[in-house]
Amino acid sequence: MLQTVVEACQKKRQCKFQVTAKALSGGGAMDDICPGSSKFVEVAYKCRPFEFRSKVACEDETTELRCGSHARIAIYSASFGRTEYESIQCPQPQGVPEETCLVSYATETAMQMCHGKRKCVLNANAATFGNPCKQESRMYLKVVYTCGEYSKIVVLRENCTTLEVLRLSVISGTIL
Repeated sequence: MLQTVVEACQKKRQCKFQVTAKALSGGGAMDDICPGSSKFVEVAYKCRPFEFRSKVACEDETTELRCGSHARIAIYSASFGRTEYESIQCPQPQGVPEETCLVSYATETAMQMCHGKRKCVLNANAATFGNPCKQESRMYLKVVYTCGEYSKIVVLRENCTTLEVLRLSVISGTIL
């Protein structure tokens, strides 16, 4: 099944492929768990976007991530703290030496707060992300994200009930 998906969909904005009951059962016999109901295959995929957006907010500032009305935020990475060679936008206070100090969970925090939303405000502060640096250092938040197509799909579960699932897919790219 994977090879069929890759051949039909690689590097395309959208794609279709034929699915048979035999293919769904892996070529063997399959009991119909929902007789009389339509069957389908759901393919989960991740695309490499054509455009990334980057936002930087100095300590105690906020930054807003925003996508269009039919798109949602997909967080690629986030860092909070300081790095010695990447701090031009948020310089250290006079006399404070440069240091590299980053929290290890900034991406996860940004994802919990923003992933899948149309817009989101992040606070670049220790209350939100923790404090990995010396007290006198000026920390900053850097977030890299993209906007993905948003759609709602209905999935048929094994007991023949429906479950709404929100799908966020990044428009176009290569299947990773």
